Amino acid sequence: MPEDFGKDLSALADAADKAGRGQEAIDLAREALRYDYLGGEADATAASHDSLGNYLARNAADYPRALAHHLAAALLLTLAGSAEARHSLISVARDLARLPGGAIVPASVSELSAAAGEVPGAHLDRLLARLNSDPAAVQGTLDALLGQARTWADPDTPLPRHLASWDPVIAGMIAAQGGDEQARAAVEQHLAERTRSADWARLAGTLSAILNGQNGAGLLDGLGKIDTAITVRALAALGGDVQVPSQLWLAVALTTAMAALLRQDGPWSDAIARHLAAINAARQVGDKLGEAHARNDLGDLRHLTGELPAAAEDHQAALSISRDLGDRLGEANALHNLAVVGLMTGDNPGAAQATELALRIYQDLGNRHGEANAVYDLAEARRRTGDYPGGIQATEQALRGLFTPSCRNATRQRLR
Repeated sequence: MPEDFGKDLSALADAADKAGRGQEAIDLAREALRYDYLGGEADATAASHDSLGNYLARNAADYPRALAHHLAAALLLTLAGSAEARHSLISVARDLARLPGGAIVPASVSELSAAAGEVPGAHLDRLLARLNSDPAAVQGTLDALLGQARTWADPDTPLPRHLASWDPVIAGMIAAQGGDEQARAAVEQHLAERTRSADWARLAGTLSAILNGQNGAGLLDGLGKIDTAITVRALAALGGDVQVPSQLWLAVALTTAMAALLRQDGPWSDAIARHLAAINAARQVGDKLGEAHARNDLGDLRHLTGELPAAAEDHQAALSISRDLGDRLGEANALHNLAVVGLMTGDNPGAAQATELALRIYQDLGNRHGEANAVYDLAEARRRTGDYPGGIQATEQALRGLFTPSCRNATRQRLR
């Protein structure tokens, strides 16, 4: 089957990229993309576009072509209703920020299809038409994606970034206004969760009121600048004065559903409740070490449920307690966990700094397991910040110092 060939070639491309054979990774990814188009599956094709864009940016600094493939992936995933579109769109923003002067950005579906078509057999326009037969709707989605990416690419425009991040919610409100009960339920649940945030509670309450039909005087009273701008945009979109692609609300539905699944189903909620009880019990008896351990473990659980700000808060609390107690291992573990959160949220420089601090402590303590994990994450953090020599150096350090000679040889053979 073509899709099976595509998967195999994608795996080979990934291995070549990790082994430092950049051009080979690019060539294999192009072949994988060709087979994915033969298979006709949007998700697999988008993944291959995204990977090829990554290899072009990382190994060839070819940001114009990387942009085209990342944008193709974001468009396919958005039309397919996948929350993964956000990751590809972040890559588009990075490409935009690094484009050379005079580079052309494919702003129309036909231009994007032509750019993606530099890979033989990559007929993007045909696959897009299968996902949505309305050319105007597809172009509108592309326009919105490019607008959002351009906002993220500009570090000096925090307000537009906030506006763009709330567009999926506004799209859901528009769909709910048109009678889509699934969209209404997703938005209501999302806003209910935001009311528990100190930063967004007032805005969430205002948008909930609008969702329930309120739009009179006093709606903007007490709102800050950012909340007011988002509310005004929502009202304009609901009135038809601002266009927000209707497909964007699916990102809210998928994100909310996944968060609910992880937090409420299975063992997650019970485990979190038990860790919170352990923290309270440790505080009551003055067991600071037990409190630090429980906070670190609670942060690990919150990684899994996607509550990354809360996870960072738990690990930071554990770090402070461990330092007060002189608990070096606890300090290293908390620093390493903070680095993991940093990698997950895109704070790669912060992740690298925290990992370096953790690594020094693990080395001082002779903790080989902690050292191995820290070196691995340090290599990833450096790679993401563009410090490829530093990433290679960290990997070589792992090979030299953390494995036996037979293991080093086996690892090198796998990388060839």
